[in-house]
Amino acid sequence: MATTAHKITIDAPQEQVYQALATIDGLKGWYTPNVEGRVGKNEEATFTFKDKEPFKWRFTDLKPNSLVRWTCVEGPGAAAGTTVTFKVSEKSKHQTVVECDHEDWPDGHGALKTCNTLWGILMGHLKEYSETRVPSPAFN
Repeated sequence: MATTAHKITIDAPQEQVYQALATIDGLKGWYTPNVEGRVGKNEEATFTFKDKEPFKWRFTDLKPNSLVRWTCVEGPGAAAGTTVTFKVSEKSKHQTVVECDHEDWPDGHGALKTCNTLWGILMGHLKEYSETRVPSPAFN
């Protein structure tokens, strides 16, 4: 199985970054404004887009201010069954490091490179939203 990996430093407090990853309003601020569902252990949220298939993610692990893990329940291609883990750690009082791993991709799957690029874009939007608190979703 293959994994994509990203790491970014965000000029915002750890709790603020965690809220962007672990609340519906936070997810709407950087991912897509079209998120419906609930965040909580084994709760699900659906992310919809204008011209793309939706994703349904199950929140499988939440550790306040330090970890958010989603498993794809429904999605395009080989996305179903993959897992995204966000590790959130404090670099300093006003800086946070986010490590994002998207795991369990079938080896050699064609969408892996595209998905890796999309996560890079999403991490930039997470950074912008966390630092400014102005919604700037990557996808509509």
